[in-house]
Amino acid sequence: MNVLKKIGINRFAVSNNYQYYKLVTATFLHSNIWNVLINTYYLMNIGTIIEKNYGKAEYIIIMILSVACGNLLTCATSKCLDVQMGISPILSGFIGLFLQDIIVHYYELIDKLSIFGNFIFSFLSLYLMISIFSYNGNVLGNVGGILAGVSYPYIFKSDNFHGNDKKLKIIFAIFISLLLSGSLLGYMFQS
Repeated sequence: MNVLKKIGINRFAVSNNYQYYKLVTATFLHSNIWNVLINTYYLMNIGTIIEKNYGKAEYIIIMILSVACGNLLTCATSKCLDVQMGISPILSGFIGLFLQDIIVHYYELIDKLSIFGNFIFSFLSLYLMISIFSYNGNVLGNVGGILAGVSYPYIFKSDNFHGNDKKLKIIFAIFISLLLSGSLLGYMFQS
């Protein structure tokens, strides 16, 4: 547990001791073997689909954005000495990206019920498996990851910068900027 406290996200260490690296290192830590196995299983299955559809560079960008949004939100909302860790924000970012794809291509989908059912099953199975074990992560970190995943295409895809999508792109860019800056300010100015 000492290793987890030294490397995991701890708001006091990040904000008062300027140990910003913990926002990244906490992503590679897990509290127990079950957490590692579950996250590895979902990362391999969901991550493979994301990498195949978006490419390696965008896969990495989605992961970084999800970690930034999820871990900053986690750090800003946790108690001073709480330790947080895990790749749940990345998995949540991938789930958010799937949700965004469903929303954007809704009218093009042939079997809407099947696709929506598969999404709900994936979403529920991921979070039920995570919540079964003693350390179940931070809900707000997962929310930050989902918001990053939903926002990613609107912010970074240049082909979405026309018509109504232009407004959505601007809204999501502002929203993610506010989320990140609000989270940063939140944990910097809390005692």
